[in-house]
Amino acid sequence: MDKLIEDIHVELTSLQAQKLLRQRRIVSGPQGPLLRVDGETLLSFCSNDYLGLANHRDLLAAAHAGLDQFGVGAAASALLSGHSSAIEELETSLAAFVGMPRALYFSNGYMANMGVIPALVNAGDAIFSDRLNHACLIDGARLSKADVSVYGHGDVVELEGMLAKSTSGRKLILSDAVFSMDGDIAPLPKLVALCEQYDAWLLVDDAHGFGVLGPNGRGTLAHFGLASRRILYMGTLGKAAGVAGAFVAGDATLIDWLMQRARTYVFTTASPPMLGSALLASLELLKADDTRQQHLRALIRRLQKGLAGLPWPLLPSQTAIQALVVGDNALALDLMQGLREYGIWVPAIRPPTVPANTARLRISLSAAHTFEQVDRLISALKVLAEKHESAASTWQSDMVSRSLKSVWHPCTQMQHHSTTPLVPVSHGRGAWLYAADGKRYLDAISSWWVNLFGHANPRINAQLKDQLDKLEHAMLAGFTHEPVVRLSEELSAKTGNVLGHCFYASDGASAVEIALKMSFHAWRNGGHAAKEEFVCLKGSYHGETIGALAVTDIDLFRDAYSPLVKRAHVVMSPDARDARDGETAADVARRAAAALEALLQHRAQHIAAVIVEPLVQCATGMAMHDPIYLSEVRALCDRYQVHLIFDEIAVGCGRSGTFFASEQAISSDGTPVSPDLVCLSKGISGGYLPLSLVMATEPIYQAFYDADTRRGFLHSHSYTGNPLACRAALATLQIFEEDDVLTENRRRAQRITAALEPLANHAKVRHFRQRGMIWAFDAAVDDPGAAADFSRRFFAKALESELLLRPIGATVYLMPPYILDDAECDLLTARTAEVFESVMQDG
Repeated sequence: MDKLIEDIHVELTSLQAQKLLRQRRIVSGPQGPLLRVDGETLLSFCSNDYLGLANHRDLLAAAHAGLDQFGVGAAASALLSGHSSAIEELETSLAAFVGMPRALYFSNGYMANMGVIPALVNAGDAIFSDRLNHACLIDGARLSKADVSVYGHGDVVELEGMLAKSTSGRKLILSDAVFSMDGDIAPLPKLVALCEQYDAWLLVDDAHGFGVLGPNGRGTLAHFGLASRRILYMGTLGKAAGVAGAFVAGDATLIDWLMQRARTYVFTTASPPMLGSALLASLELLKADDTRQQHLRALIRRLQKGLAGLPWPLLPSQTAIQALVVGDNALALDLMQGLREYGIWVPAIRPPTVPANTARLRISLSAAHTFEQVDRLISALKVLAEKHESAASTWQSDMVSRSLKSVWHPCTQMQHHSTTPLVPVSHGRGAWLYAADGKRYLDAISSWWVNLFGHANPRINAQLKDQLDKLEHAMLAGFTHEPVVRLSEELSAKTGNVLGHCFYASDGASAVEIALKMSFHAWRNGGHAAKEEFVCLKGSYHGETIGALAVTDIDLFRDAYSPLVKRAHVVMSPDARDARDGETAADVARRAAAALEALLQHRAQHIAAVIVEPLVQCATGMAMHDPIYLSEVRALCDRYQVHLIFDEIAVGCGRSGTFFASEQAISSDGTPVSPDLVCLSKGISGGYLPLSLVMATEPIYQAFYDADTRRGFLHSHSYTGNPLACRAALATLQIFEEDDVLTENRRRAQRITAALEPLANHAKVRHFRQRGMIWAFDAAVDDPGAAADFSRRFFAKALESELLLRPIGATVYLMPPYILDDAECDLLTARTAEVFESVMQDG
């Protein structure tokens, strides 16, 4: 006996040292936003009384009436003499409220799950449990003696793999609906679909969703609009409902079975009947209206907005549970104590309740809270954040896990980041990005082709700082400002004033969509309404909005949304890699132009425009073509009265060796080829701010110039012509002029091309090519598996060599910023060759 006490004492001491020892606080008085705790009145954010009903007068009156009618105790189990008329009526009402055939009342949620799971599955059956499920689900699974498989939190792909392999006769999926420590919602629609597909059942623990989510708080199933005979639903009544107990609802046969075999129901004294009376009153309040839920949602939004600037992440949650993750156990306790000193009670949650290194403040909001009380919490946390800046900076280093929880990264299969970690960037200088761990990476793709003059460029910074003190934004409808006027004038001058009338948006895909609409609408205004079709090149990419996808011919992007897209005509690409034996790049270009003409001969009266990425089709693997193609297409568009759109989003701003790529193609009159519409984005603002624009010829502009609003161009963006973005673009153009960038780039390009010559001649390299400040080559990878994984393997290996390179399929490309010095050029070329050699040997 003494040894037992000694061992426990040691363990308690250890918990104390780890800041994991729990303590109870004495609460005197009823539940509410203000609680009397250990003799002190505190503003409470630690209660699960989500709707503020625990001390509601209607519930108090119903409970008193129940006491008068039924007395204090039930005196026996429900199957003996303890099942009262109040509980019977409650079960009937609950079943109807959640849309289930039958319901069974339990003394609490823990006892419900501990009784239900062993009643449904036993040894030889299979349980599939979410990794973050509540302890009562975990313990119920253990008690059942069924085979338990734990799948990653919310990972339906892993779960499906487990279900597909299972040969068990009975399969039961267990999941919280709202996870109590994170506040996130389970993917219930997908879980139900898996149950239908794999003949499984689903037990949903809606302890924190009942009363909060769904119409009038009918729960998470109602929130998703789910109904299935394969669902067994458990909701607790001591949280949002404000009283005590729990219920399980589902198929009538299942409920009958639980009444016979759920040991925590059969062999326990029934709950006091007066609880049933109080809960019936609670249910009536829920059914009456949803004003409490609406106010709760408003409080959630206010808290999230107020805490957005803190150094600790607030986990994404649309429920009353808002978890502020601080990581360190001691810090969580310090913050809890700090709030206590401000008269606020928020509990610190630490392992093992939550995973290691994810200690947090669990903020529970209630509809009984006021906006002022939430603001008081926000203010206190901001003050504490300043005091704990050093601890907060430590948490900043864990940016990766935060990002994976909160940021949906573009064009990314997020599951891949379980094996390919994100790189947390702390700052950038020149051509280099610096990670939070101190490592650096040469930004050899200019951060998706936008960063022309390096990160934190002092000249662009200075212009933006000056603009910040003048004007950050003003609507461009009915107003104008100097940055947008100057930028439009300077860009028009670069076209010899052939193109002007700049129309602004925020991103490249929007610019493409604007150009397509301009072409169609201009023809319609001119009496050619039949011209509503477009032509794009095979393998072209022009963005991922619905309109831009119509002229995109890359399967990955197009096929996913094809039912939404009006498809364009796709014609042969002038890609020089498609040269037949004896053909030159110019021959391929002429052959592609002939294919376009064949289409125009038959459909020109219906075709509004042809859209082309001049000289380089970037997203299809840096497919490069001879400039003569642009000359040929310009002549064809003139002959058949079709607009020509040049998408210079990626290849403009000097990427191809001239400011506009089209300048390298010459028309029959000896002047550079000019389109009817040109789209610019990416590098135009130097990589600083989102900005795109479409430049139009005078005839297209005049097609809209009319007193009739319906003949005007009907398109708008809230941030059209944003002054800050325009000022960044003006600073970018100024650097082009002051530094003679295009001339310097030619010298830089010669050095890089010469240094890459050994790689160009490598036995495993195909189609080495270069245009301006763009280099590309195709890796000859014979094994399909290795080819499919080539891009990710190359990216990871490049990071190890301080390079940011991101191949497109098996195409390796370099698009560095225009500021590399000779040493950086040499480092880039040498390490690119080393990475390629290593990847090819491994694969």
